[in-house]
Amino acid sequence: MVYAAGPPLAEVDTARLDAGVSNTTLDAAFDDIAALAARICRAPVARIALIDRDGSWLQTSREGAFCACAILQSGVFIVRDASADARFASASRATDEPAIRFYAGAPLVLPDGRTAGALFVIDHVPRDLGSEASDSLRALSRLAVTQIELHRSLAKGSGDTHRRLRAEQEYETICSSVAHNLPAPLRAIQGLSQILLADCSDRLPAEGRDYLARIAEAARRMSDQIQALLEYTRVCRAVPRFGPVDLGPVVAEAHAGLRAEFRARDAGMIVDGPLPRVSGDRDMLDLIVRNLLSNAVKFTAPGAPPRVRVRAEEIGSSVRLWVEDNGIGIAPEHQIRLFRVFERLHGTEKDYPGLGVGLAIVRRGAERLGGRVGVDSAPGRGSRFWVDLMKAGPKSA
Repeated sequence: MVYAAGPPLAEVDTARLDAGVSNTTLDAAFDDIAALAARICRAPVARIALIDRDGSWLQTSREGAFCACAILQSGVFIVRDASADARFASASRATDEPAIRFYAGAPLVLPDGRTAGALFVIDHVPRDLGSEASDSLRALSRLAVTQIELHRSLAKGSGDTHRRLRAEQEYETICSSVAHNLPAPLRAIQGLSQILLADCSDRLPAEGRDYLARIAEAARRMSDQIQALLEYTRVCRAVPRFGPVDLGPVVAEAHAGLRAEFRARDAGMIVDGPLPRVSGDRDMLDLIVRNLLSNAVKFTAPGAPPRVRVRAEEIGSSVRLWVEDNGIGIAPEHQIRLFRVFERLHGTEKDYPGLGVGLAIVRRGAERLGGRVGVDSAPGRGSRFWVDLMKAGPKSA
């Protein structure tokens, strides 16, 4: 398993959790949860550590002692400065470089009372964790447990549809709650920093004005990330209204909506042949195509105008929609990360703008429509993204 914001941990011992599921089934959900934890807690590393059947931590030698304390708590276990804490000060995990100075972890408590592991964040400098971030970390730990229970149910083939739906709804509800609760304090930060800049800038040194400007910009970027997360959770929670949809107008309207972005990048697009009809939700298809086209023009080499090609082919009872570009391409070992929330593979936002949410929206939207997504790419050869959708029935006479 690979979790966001840190190196991979060991594979889940499914026997310990009585799950009987493959390790990859929890990857996407755990990656999303870890990424959210890192963002909300503003930590460089976030992980989910699991316990083996014999009670040992799976390859967490550096963080194991911290997690061992975390699983004994009912709430969030916080170590503000490990070097000043007698329990950890003499251990290599607190003194080796990069040092673990700050730790905050929430236990993963299963419904039967067993503890499966911990969701935690770490930092390399002493710090604290605010009450809102602490509450969010606890909520995300419950979300991780929900995912474990969901996959246990699926693996056992219990056929408990109501339970699975309830688990999915809880997952989406917690994501939505996190996204809805954070904008208010961010708006306060933005507003206060702007007031200080407007009313007190003449009394502040240049360094103070620079700090305030950075605070305002950081709050703006976080606000953008939250809005993207809200859009992602809306896709997760939407109930598709299926009907026949012509892909041609969907692509044309998405292209028209991105006209300014295409023009700013001197991007061109061609559509090969008439595009077929599919069975799907028109609004969700609009969102999928818009994010694919926007992604196609972002990641190009300097001086190379983006060129986008859209085509479709029928494969059995499905339609595969292709969106191809002449961008910088993606190495095969990184392609599995593309469709995860907040994943960015190419440099900073200054180099290649974006929040790492667009392709996650594409994946979730396709799944809601009963389809799937993929990519064929290599460095320097561009990328060919595809979405499989259900073919529409024949037109009535």
